[in-house]
Amino acid sequence: LGYNTILWIMAYSVFVLSILVAISTEKGQLTIKNTFVVMLMYFTYCKLWGIVAALGFYNYLKDVIFKREAKWYKTERF
Repeated sequence: LGYNTILWIMAYSVFVLSILVAISTEKGQLTIKNTFVVMLMYFTYCKLWGIVAALGFYNYLKDVIFKREAKWYKTERF
């Protein structure tokens, strides 16, 4: 095993354990099914955020290049 593999395993373990600790605070949520869902989340949901970040960065660069004003849309609070 190389250092990259060990680092990846440690990062994956920390991710899974942190989510499991968080859901263990809710009664009835720490189930085998939820454990497998969390393990799958790392490869699906969490990796999609890379695409979201890349699209945001691309749109930001377009705004800078074409000198467009950046507008932030804020959620209305009550």
